Amino acid sequence: MLWNLIQQAQIERARATSQNAKSTARDAQSEIRFLKDRVHDLELSLDRLSLATMAIAEILRDRSHITEEEIEAKIEEIDLRDGKLDGRLREPVTTCTSCDRTNPARRSQCLYCGESLPVRSTIFSPGSPEK
Repeated sequence: MLWNLIQQAQIERARATSQNAKSTARDAQSEIRFLKDRVHDLELSLDRLSLATMAIAEILRDRSHITEEEIEAKIEEIDLRDGKLDGRLREPVTTCTSCDRTNPARRSQCLYCGESLPVRSTIFSPGSPEK
């Protein structure tokens, strides 16, 4: 009798563990589907941005006679603004005009002295010449 109770308790624990594992697996599958959809959406966005970038570069080349070499040189110049030629845009920093310390670009006030930081363009970064 006692042995049957012990076995029954073990069976119930195994059943509960199995149900938890199934629930966890369903949650993981749902998360995987979500992430796959997100990656797909990001890939589509990247493709559209690549097409737009190529179109803009070709229009510049064809209509304003800016050479491909000039476009490539500008890409390299912008890439090097964060100190690394790695094909990536890193978050730029803003230097406080009051205390001369660097702050993340998204800040509106200096972390160190509280002074208002210059408003940054969402497209053009400091050091990009205006025409």
